[in-house]
Amino acid sequence: MKSMKRIVAVALCVAALSGANSASASQSIDQRVPADPQGTVEVSNTSGTIHCTGWDKPEIQITGQLSGSAERLDVQTQGKTVSIRVLQRMGIVSRGDNDLEIKAPFGSSLRVSGVSADINVRGITGEQRLQSVSGDVETEAAGADLVLKSISGNLKLRGKNNPVRITVSTVSGGISLVNVGGELDMDTVSGDVDIDMNTVTRARMKTISGDVGMVGRLSADSRIDLSSVSGSLHLRWPGAEKANVDVESFSGDITSCFGNVEVQRPKYGPGSSWRYGVTGATSDIHIKSMSGDVSVCNR
Repeated sequence: MKSMKRIVAVALCVAALSGANSASASQSIDQRVPADPQGTVEVSNTSGTIHCTGWDKPEIQITGQLSGSAERLDVQTQGKTVSIRVLQRMGIVSRGDNDLEIKAPFGSSLRVSGVSADINVRGITGEQRLQSVSGDVETEAAGADLVLKSISGNLKLRGKNNPVRITVSTVSGGISLVNVGGELDMDTVSGDVDIDMNTVTRARMKTISGDVGMVGRLSADSRIDLSSVSGSLHLRWPGAEKANVDVESFSGDITSCFGNVEVQRPKYGPGSSWRYGVTGATSDIHIKSMSGDVSVCNR
């Protein structure tokens, strides 16, 4: 009876070790699937990296490495949509990185989601919706709309001076937008913001606990609404002298390099305001700051 128990125990140990070894072994991947040149590519990865690059072939190539905790790479096609997902083994906590290198048609639209995964996109001209939890997101803007989201990660976007519609949001992460133009919708909590826009038509920006530096030439009918809870605002907008500008700060200094208009302060209590306007102005700028200095310049 005892010998039988020993045999069973040994068998269980062998099975456990075998499972552990199989879970720790990495897997190389190299797959190709046909794809519509204007189709949609959906990617989901639990940890590691996701690199997407555009090319001129009507197919998608997926290469890289899966960690031992990954069961397999699931690739499915439905209509014009190709779905690429890393599936984890049941009952095994994710260990190690899953690194995906994806080449897709230039005109593809991207839907990418990562957890503890960095996302990097190059050469894709279609719409992009990229989001990561505990990972950085970096991409290019070619002319189509972009939605970028990150929790505990930075967002970096470089454009080609084309007008686009950009929606970005971060929690505990910085934002960098360079060589972009058009419309911007931004929300950030606890992160600094650096923006360089060649032309600003519409901008709605909200920031909590983060400094904002923004350079952008105003279009003939720009609309800008910017609010900050805790952080300095350094704003350089060529063309601002032709707009109506309304700035309010509860606790912070307001300065400007144009307009020759004095900052107004109440006789009793905190707060200050600066208002500038010209006859026939077609652009409007509204800025509110709770705790932080505001600097507005037209050069």
